[in-house]
Amino acid sequence: MNLEHLNSLIHIIEYQSFSKAAEKLYITQPTISNHINKLEEELDTVILIRNKKEVKLTKQGEIIYNYALDALQMEKNIKNEINLFNQDISGKLEISSSTIPERYFLLNILSEFHSEFPDVRFSLKKHDSFEIIDLLLKSKIDFGIVGTKVFHSNLIYHSLFEDEIVLIGSKNFFVDNQEISLEETFKHSFISREIGSGTRNAISKYYEKNKLNYNHLDIIFEIEDNECILDLLDQGEYLAFLSKEVLKKTSDDYVIIDYGKTINRSFYFAYNKKRIMSPLSEKFKNYILNENDAY
Repeated sequence: MNLEHLNSLIHIIEYQSFSKAAEKLYITQPTISNHINKLEEELDTVILIRNKKEVKLTKQGEIIYNYALDALQMEKNIKNEINLFNQDISGKLEISSSTIPERYFLLNILSEFHSEFPDVRFSLKKHDSFEIIDLLLKSKIDFGIVGTKVFHSNLIYHSLFEDEIVLIGSKNFFVDNQEISLEETFKHSFISREIGSGTRNAISKYYEKNKLNYNHLDIIFEIEDNECILDLLDQGEYLAFLSKEVLKKTSDDYVIIDYGKTINRSFYFAYNKKRIMSPLSEKFKNYILNENDAY
């Protein structure tokens, strides 16, 4: 069975498109279609159901797809073992991070690591913590940095740094009102991080502990980007919960409002212990943990 054909199947399912999968693999669409036809002929079964809206696996296709994932991972493991033998510190690292550690921690680390190991390349993607954990469990990325722990026997977490979540508003509107009770927050309009973000999860849990529902706030905007939230705060009488790290690189146009307690959370460096590490991965893991000890 041809690994190239199995890889084509994996990409088609991942991107839900023959053309997008072909583009990612740098082959033509007829070629990738031929790969699937060859697989179906070899196994004497229908693997994919194709229509205008989606590409779906048949029941037989699901079995083949799962074995394809294992086969491609096995190929990668073999290459990693050989690289380990050769102690080759080169290649590409695939890393996913949630917003705060990506912007305020990870980029500096990657730049420093690349200066020491110039043959290394990086693929850095932004996801929320739960998406990152799913990618780790599926062995689709080397490492993740998350603000939430989901316990699984295959996952290892190392604490990186602590983050404080603050309630802020524009000085134009809240300069004389720097204290508010949690109950009084329901009288104000909010700009919120999106569902799934670590900031929102931490604050939601804090409200829940106080027998209140964060989702009952008057949330006018749900936004992924912290800089956009800051821009919107200047446009009206809004409040927002944000990481204190976000304010370190801004002007003094915002006021921190006391809401009764300091909310801290941890960020973690995470990986799947079942995924065999290349020399590069092992080197990077040790580097980021040692660098963190120095902070």
